[in-house]
Amino acid sequence: MYGDLFAHTPIKIDADLDADNYVNAICYDGEFLYVLQKNKMVTLKWSDVRRWEWSVYDPAKQTTSGFTPGVALQGMIQDTAANLSNAAKTAKENGISLAVKSLDHPIWFFCTGLGKPSLSTCQKWEEIFRQFDDGTLAIAR
Repeated sequence: MYGDLFAHTPIKIDADLDADNYVNAICYDGEFLYVLQKNKMVTLKWSDVRRWEWSVYDPAKQTTSGFTPGVALQGMIQDTAANLSNAAKTAKENGISLAVKSLDHPIWFFCTGLGKPSLSTCQKWEEIFRQFDDGTLAIAR
């Protein structure tokens, strides 16, 4: 199944559809790191990665109160719309960013979405990257 995409069978892979329904994945196959972003893929040696970082934000919550039932209801409707919009925007911003040696596509981003799974995915890949740095995990250099 993976032979058409990767040099070897993946050891670690996280994949999902992003908020725009594009394939979004990050993979390590024992030799290379792969990132799929909006249906485009890059194969990376560790020396191709200039820097990496991840971020996970909680969406801001808006709450409006009112002195009359009509104002309170209107505020609740506005708050719901604002909170959904904030959550959708934050979901697109959470993830792992890799700056790479490329003039055409210097930044690759793996979106992790919202919540605890997003945080644990970022922490897992941070550990993988640290093990690339210290030589615990082998990767093409």
